[in-house]
Amino acid sequence: MSVFECRKCALPISVPDDWTVEKKVETASLIRKTSLVFAIQHFRPIGMDLTEAKGISLHVTREKGLCHHCKTELVEYEGQCPKCKRLNLDW
Repeated sequence: MSVFECRKCALPISVPDDWTVEKKVETASLIRKTSLVFAIQHFRPIGMDLTEAKGISLHVTREKGLCHHCKTELVEYEGQCPKCKRLNLDW
């Protein structure tokens, strides 16, 4: 699993290594179009525990290219915001 750190979160965020770019884009689209609770429930049947599902869902950007917390333009695909240092999964 790829492990990412967020300045605000106490636990590291884990993303399965076998997720392709297509799977990440599909996941981000689902999270952006639905409620957070629905997105988390979507991950449960595929074997992801609640902590992992919540961690991913909370860090996917709500708008492509902008930090989910402070709306700063992002320079990384997966990484910390240059301004607030929060983890963003900009898939």
